[in-house]
Amino acid sequence: MSGGNGCSPVKPPPVEKTCPPGHRPAVRNGTLSNVLGYTVGPTELIIVLVIVLVLFGGAKLPKLARSLGQAQREFREGVAEADNAADDSSSADSKPSSS
Repeated sequence: MSGGNGCSPVKPPPVEKTCPPGHRPAVRNGTLSNVLGYTVGPTELIIVLVIVLVLFGGAKLPKLARSLGQAQREFREGVAEADNAADDSSSADSKPSSS
């Protein structure tokens, strides 16, 4: 329907992808969003890091970071073991018996 006036039809604006009801996107405009919908930007992170530095001091931070890293590694290993155990049990169930 452009006719002879040289105009082209107007395109509708792009539709934003929405999450199912009760869910929110994990990242919005470059900031993290938690379950409550509060966004944490770089300014808030810097403030939190300064408070942690004041509370724990420079000497204790490496020990704190090391213990957090060890806890994270142990958690990942536990999840991997649980996944392997689940895979082993499901593959054992799917094998036909030879009797």
